[in-house]
Amino acid sequence: MSLDARKKMVDETEETFESVHRLIKHGDRLGVRAWVSGGGDVNLRNKFGWSLLMLAALHGRTDMIEDLMEAGANAYLANDFGDTAVGLAHLKGFTRTAEAIERAMVRHGV
Repeated sequence: MSLDARKKMVDETEETFESVHRLIKHGDRLGVRAWVSGGGDVNLRNKFGWSLLMLAALHGRTDMIEDLMEAGANAYLANDFGDTAVGLAHLKGFTRTAEAIERAMVRHGV
C-alpha cells in the first residue's frame, strides 16, 4: 500500500471516529445503533487509542454502553494513556455507567 493510500485510510478512520463521537456526545442512541447495524466497527479507535466505548463512558452514556457491549465492544481496550472505559467512567463520577460496563463484561463473558 502506498503512503498516500495509507494516509487516506487513516484520515477516513479519523473522520468516521469523529462522526460517531459526535453521536455519542449528543446522546444520539438511534444514530449510534444505525451506524453499528450498518456494519460500523464497535472497536474503532482513534489515533490516540480511544475507543467508542471509552467515549460513551466519558460522557456517562450508560444506554450506549449497553448497546456497544451487546454488539461486541471490547471493554479491556486501553488508550495510549492507559485508560479503560471502566476507569474513565469512575474518573468522571459515572458510577452507574462503570457498573453497567462491569455487568456487561460478566454477562457477555468478557
